[in-house]
Amino acid sequence: MREVQAKKNVHISYQMQFVLEEQTCTTLITRKIWHQIYTLLVFARCPAHPGRVMSQ
Repeated sequence: MREVQAKKNVHISYQMQFVLEEQTCTTLITRKIWHQIYTLLVFARCPAHPGRVMSQ
């Protein structure tokens, strides 16, 4: 009986890890998209100083 419980716990921890990795991946993708939008907005507003945006 104890063995079955141990296997169940391992399975749950694997699932949790998968969910966490998925969330992290989604967060990174979202951040990347927002960064691109922000960069585009800055470039649209400030075409005279593209070098300054690039150096940040």
